[in-house]
Amino acid sequence: MKKSLLITLITAAMAMSANAQQEGGAAGAGGAGAGLGGLGAAGIAGGVIAAAVVGSVIASNDTNTTPDGPGPVDPDPECSAGDDLVDGICYNVTNTLTTTVTNGVTTTITVPVTTTYLPTVPQ
Repeated sequence: MKKSLLITLITAAMAMSANAQQEGGAAGAGGAGAGLGGLGAAGIAGGVIAAAVVGSVIASNDTNTTPDGPGPVDPDPECSAGDDLVDGICYNVTNTLTTTVTNGVTTTITVPVTTTYLPTVPQ
């Protein structure tokens, strides 16, 4: 887009420069307004500017074309060994044993602890 605008500005400046040379020069009788076949310098400059604007619009047109063949394949995310990947999140379930001794009685409770984390994506 920046290149297109720059080209348009340069073309407009060149067109105005041509217009100033035509008006300021000693072209002789009848030469001040005669460009190409009676077309004035202002008309030529306007045509050049219009062509530059159309060219810049065409050049900056974003097309949604797809390249031929398959595109790049994204690598699969990975979890640590033994962890499950569900809907893009890694789950790790560990069992924590809690042992309590009260009046000579030992009580052991197994508590499942679930941790989640984001998977790594290999480069």
